[in-house]
Amino acid sequence: MEHQVYARYDMMRTSGARLLWNPGVVYDTGHSPNGENPGTFVGLVEGFGVAIGTGARVVTPSIALVWGRAERRHGATRIGQASQVFGTAGFSVGFRRRER
Repeated sequence: MEHQVYARYDMMRTSGARLLWNPGVVYDTGHSPNGENPGTFVGLVEGFGVAIGTGARVVTPSIALVWGRAERRHGATRIGQASQVFGTAGFSVGFRRRER
């Protein structure tokens, strides 16, 4: 099961590009396939991107920095509280209808 809370702030640039800021929190919880080993993950996310384009097509390269904390159990044994910082990158292409 996953839960997310996030925001998005767009900053228009004179070139027509938009700078994007996406802070958020993600919470994942679940069990192993046999249902015996529960685990949780909480991540704090700072995402940044640039939406480039006008008209029918927009491309958006983005990066995010995540601080995550995870814990799981194996039977009655608690296996750590592990913390990790990692980065991700993404790229999207969006298509819109042209306005008449």
